[in-house]
Amino acid sequence: MSLRQFRAEGFRCLGITKLEPHPQLNFFSGANASGKTSLLEAIYYLGRGRSFRASSNRELLQHGSRSFTLFELIDNDEHEHRAGVEVEPGQRRVKVNGEQASAAGLARVLPVQAIDPEVHNLVQGPPDFRRRFLDWGVFHVKHGYLDSWRRYQMALRQRNAALRQGEPLAAVRAWDSELILAGENVANERRAYFDEYMRLFSSICDEFLPFEVKCGYSQGWTPGLSLAEAID
Repeated sequence: MSLRQFRAEGFRCLGITKLEPHPQLNFFSGANASGKTSLLEAIYYLGRGRSFRASSNRELLQHGSRSFTLFELIDNDEHEHRAGVEVEPGQRRVKVNGEQASAAGLARVLPVQAIDPEVHNLVQGPPDFRRRFLDWGVFHVKHGYLDSWRRYQMALRQRNAALRQGEPLAAVRAWDSELILAGENVANERRAYFDEYMRLFSSICDEFLPFEVKCGYSQGWTPGLSLAEAID
């Protein structure tokens, strides 16, 4: 996969920006506040549908601008993909290859990972950081994973809401079968991806570090039990 063309207009301090990156490696240099991080942020937005620095799209608008647009041309598996985003307050339009799309559609054509000042939370932060890191990795190699993940999240929210509201046991149990099926799919896919990831990660660590690095995968319930048994 390589980013062949990139355009931005109205995004942060970028104004009208056009870029044709090298397919392998690119360096950006410049004075402080010249827009280096904003450029990376704009490319990241085209891969995730959100910023890694701002919680609101309004923060990304250039001063005096009512909207921003981003465009990319991607070479991916010998196929050409075009994707664009147009954002104005309260509205966002996403297109991939000329058709309306979602953030997931963007992620499929441009996988991105930001290494920013918060990356230490992958080790030191709460489990949510590690789950998101795994989930994005699995999503890019198992495209059916997104459906299982969404089904699991929905069943989990509904079941937790029934518990919080003190609903009858039958109303809580009504979500168990969906939660268990989707949850075990999510856990199995995460574990398979983690095993493959660790083979590559360990080979890199062995080459550069004078000590052994070990990481483990915790599925979130007691080993040896099925998810159905754990929920019981």
